[in-house]
Amino acid sequence: MVDLGSNGTRHVHANKSRRFVARVNGCSVISECDSEFGHVLTPATDVLSCALPSQRIDESQLTHLESSQRQKLLHLLDEFHDRFTDTPGLCDAAVHRIVTTPEFVPRQMRPYRVPDALKPDVDRQIRELLELGLIRPSNSPMASPIVCVTKKDGGVRIAVDYRYLNSFTVGDAYPMATIDDVLRKIGTPVHQHVRRQEWLLADTRCRRRSLVNRVRDS
Repeated sequence: MVDLGSNGTRHVHANKSRRFVARVNGCSVISECDSEFGHVLTPATDVLSCALPSQRIDESQLTHLESSQRQKLLHLLDEFHDRFTDTPGLCDAAVHRIVTTPEFVPRQMRPYRVPDALKPDVDRQIRELLELGLIRPSNSPMASPIVCVTKKDGGVRIAVDYRYLNSFTVGDAYPMATIDDVLRKIGTPVHQHVRRQEWLLADTRCRRRSLVNRVRDS
């Protein structure tokens, strides 16, 4: 039985009754200190940790260091705290361009199915990448599917299957530098230190060989 509100009623079967949907016709602002409205629920916000690296590090991992070495290490981490952050950065010093072969045709690859248990973590990571500006929405004719790789701690790592694009990519060829050129660029003191170590090793071998000969002669 349903009350029609005009001194009338109507009999409606349960299977034919529509689902009730609450509608909000207005919105008001209240203060947190108001007690007339009962308990006020506030949404939880993600608070970014502003603690320095020295405050986040586990001291049990530094037991192999002396006290002075620990202080130097912690001071170094705090001095360059922007380099030891969990937030990934973006390098815009150069523009990376992918050169493809002439027969390459852009394709929007079919996306792989993401397991239901991993969807919340995948959506969270994509949302964080968008907020950090590391990725952006695109309407490109080329699209590669993502691949979910599970971590040892139970998390998930997002990877991208670029096999189709890589099959048409022209690789960059760079000459490998020789060890002599590398040592010459590093500096003369390092080169001299390496040469001194080689001389000490050769002198030690000579002394050992001389001692073995003396033992044989005796």
